[in-house]
Amino acid sequence: MQFHQIGMRLKENQQSQIRLTLQLAELDFAERVLLRAIRRIAATHYGPVLVYPQLEQLQEEVVATVGHGLGVTLSPDAGPAAAVELDCLLRSFFCVAYRALDINTICNSSITADERLLLSFMAACQARELDQIRYILSWMAPQVAVQPLTVCGLNLATIFDTGGIIFPQRIRLSECVGYFDAVSCAGVTVSVAH
Repeated sequence: MQFHQIGMRLKENQQSQIRLTLQLAELDFAERVLLRAIRRIAATHYGPVLVYPQLEQLQEEVVATVGHGLGVTLSPDAGPAAAVELDCLLRSFFCVAYRALDINTICNSSITADERLLLSFMAACQARELDQIRYILSWMAPQVAVQPLTVCGLNLATIFDTGGIIFPQRIRLSECVGYFDAVSCAGVTVSVAH
């Protein structure tokens, strides 16, 4: 009974904090850089069926283009390395995720729940918060996929660290163990059956 009362109080207190959408303009620079890179690379792997005779070549060209763009922010050497690691991470997610990840198109100004989770995953990887990484991944992929996804995320986070790009943590799942109705951090809420 006491747990139910605590849960009800949590839910009542969060009603004023729940935000169903987050806009691209509300993200900081580091998050916008990463999210645009995610969307560019994801477009070649996911979404509408892409019919292209040389699909693999197209994917390589997009990763190279993203790498060049990231090179402006990070460094000429770090940009391509970050793009390759990001491609590896996204391919891994697309193969093992519980469901198809909801990734918006590059020009969409709203942020999906999955995009928020990916940004929080990268922030946790950068901070080396293994509990947070594990909790975020528990919403996205089976336990067997945690280790390879974490390795890709940590590798990518290291590249961004070296380039001086720091991701803020907006969703703190590791501090909300036992609550599964709506989890909020800094006004951002994830609401998924878990």
